[in-house]
Amino acid sequence: MKSFRNSVGVLLCTCLLAASPAALPHAAALTTTSYEEALKTAPHSVKKTVENTLEFFGLSDETISFQSSTSGGWRVTMTNTADASSSGSIPTSVTLLFSKKDQKLTQMTAYWAKQPTNKTADLEGAVSEAQDFAQSVIGENYDVSSQATITFHSKAEVSIYPIVKDIPVQKPVGRIIVDEAGHVISFHRLDSYIDERLLPSKADVLSTEKAKQAFSDQLKLELAYDDEQGQYQYVAMPYPSIDAKTGKAFLNSVQSVNTSFTVGTAKKELAAVSANRAKEMAKTFLGLQADQVAVSTSRESHPNETPITIHTASDKNGSFEIRVNEKTGELQTIREKNRGRGSEASPSSVADAKKQALSFIEQYIPLNEGDYMLRESTFTQHETAYRLSLYPSVNGVRTTKPIVVLTMDLLGNTVTNVSTRAFAAPSAEAIPAFISAEEAKKQWVKALEPKLNYVFADPEDDHAILAYVASISAQSHYVDAISGTVSSYK
Repeated sequence: MKSFRNSVGVLLCTCLLAASPAALPHAAALTTTSYEEALKTAPHSVKKTVENTLEFFGLSDETISFQSSTSGGWRVTMTNTADASSSGSIPTSVTLLFSKKDQKLTQMTAYWAKQPTNKTADLEGAVSEAQDFAQSVIGENYDVSSQATITFHSKAEVSIYPIVKDIPVQKPVGRIIVDEAGHVISFHRLDSYIDERLLPSKADVLSTEKAKQAFSDQLKLELAYDDEQGQYQYVAMPYPSIDAKTGKAFLNSVQSVNTSFTVGTAKKELAAVSANRAKEMAKTFLGLQADQVAVSTSRESHPNETPITIHTASDKNGSFEIRVNEKTGELQTIREKNRGRGSEASPSSVADAKKQALSFIEQYIPLNEGDYMLRESTFTQHETAYRLSLYPSVNGVRTTKPIVVLTMDLLGNTVTNVSTRAFAAPSAEAIPAFISAEEAKKQWVKALEPKLNYVFADPEDDHAILAYVASISAQSHYVDAISGTVSSYK
């Protein structure tokens, strides 16, 4: 791989261009299928990126608008005129912003006619799509992260890293967002400066084989049941990477504690989450002002799907969207849309947050009698966030995915987000024979390829550490407990 310039300090990216159309005086929009005609005054690199974008998104019948200014760079908007956009396979329009300084793409936004609902982005697929976009459109020597994270509640975010001295540096110079349908919807270049003098030497790093052994020594696998696929799996307890010189695992930014939890009585009938119950919920658990809470109700319906009742609870400082299954009246999700926080709020303890979370579940989420695993998570980079996840457990084996995820803000001890799902218990048939945990570990390590990266233990610190990062993510991969095959979640 090619390295960036060998200067002591390398300025990797420029600031984002202002997205406001007012910053770019309009040039006449040209209606044409030829990007050469529309962009005849644009620099060659801009033309090339537009051509690559057209090819990546499959745009073949479009109008192109080109705008420029002496100080603000260039803006290109491609509007699809073909009927294919209505099917969701091609975006309705794509907007590109370019820097005047280096003529490089700084921002891309793609608009799609059909927006998916009640679905979370596939992280593995998002990484693959982001890699294709980076290679096809950006066309520079970047490394695309092998792991995606959920952002905006249901979309996937994939970071782009620079490469220095043939090694990726995990300080993002760009971010790609992929939606729930697997479409790239945006790209942003970021300001990021790497001082090469602060990057550690590659001397004395472990060999790849020793790195794999270090991963193996610290890897823990747990048997779990995927009720959506009807499959038993070994899942890994994640840690992101190991020190490339000592082999010691770096702790994940999310610290979790697992405990058992038992519901001793049969599921009690709970009243449907009506507008009045939503209002009470907002006052008691969501932190809205009791004398200001207002609730409006709407309905969402799609073919072959159960209609959803949507209660929007709000006060002068913010609002929450509360989604309810119209047929059963049961809570599906709560999403914090926007909310102000008073400076006088003091953090609650984790114990108080857990008590409040369990009280919410008791009042609004019906649970079947039985055993559960309760996972409490705290976040080292967001010290006021607390998350409680509830996993059903059958014959001592928990599910791979929780049926309840509830996030709390310790400032005020209030609920900010909730998601629930149905649980399909395994059949009463005999439990199949599984491979051993040791054999599962061997298969996992066999599939793992350590990759040398510069990482930052503290995002605010410019001093990087050389680390081996696993090529497969514990969050998105598992070992089939019967066949031993390593697979990714779809």
